[in-house]
Amino acid sequence: NTFTSSLPTNLCRSYSLKFLSVDRNKLFHSIPLPHSKSIGVEVLCMPGNKLEGTIP
Repeated sequence: NTFTSSLPTNLCRSYSLKFLSVDRNKLFHSIPLPHSKSIGVEVLCMPGNKLEGTIP
C-alpha cells in the first residue's frame, strides 16, 4: 500500500503520516516522525513537494 501527500518536502524530517486502523485508505497528517516506526509507516522525501509513504 502506497500513498502520497501534498505536504511540503521541508516537513519530511518533522512529520510523518498516520492512518486509521479502521480504514487504511484514510490518511491523516501530524504524527511526529520519530513515532512513525511504531505505527508502521515509512515516509520518504520525494520531488515535486510531496511526501510518499509506504504502509507495509
